[in-house]
Amino acid sequence: MNISNIQIIKLHKTFGYISLIIMGIHLGLNSSTILAKIKINKILLYIIEILITIYGFYSFIKLDIIKHILGIYGFNFMGGNIVVNILRYLCIVLMIGIITNCIKKWRNKNEE
Repeated sequence: MNISNIQIIKLHKTFGYISLIIMGIHLGLNSSTILAKIKINKILLYIIEILITIYGFYSFIKLDIIKHILGIYGFNFMGGNIVVNILRYLCIVLMIGIITNCIKKWRNKNEE
């Protein structure tokens, strides 16, 4: 295999971002089990889900995840506060999970 270091780095980043999306889908498909163990007010839960979805969508656009998945961006270091960056990626994964859970609920409702 004739692969250069920069190609390996691009593949690593691409599969890393794809794994974030797969992890979010996995959480969304299993969220009913997770949320059943957490006792929280439904209205508060909806507010938290809305806030996470809004910030996750903002972070998805701000970090330009699509270009990272397509391998357009090469290797670069993440700037800024590490806590903010972790929060951004966490909200992206949770946003995908929330959207997946909503789609799952919608499909189950329409199948009945």
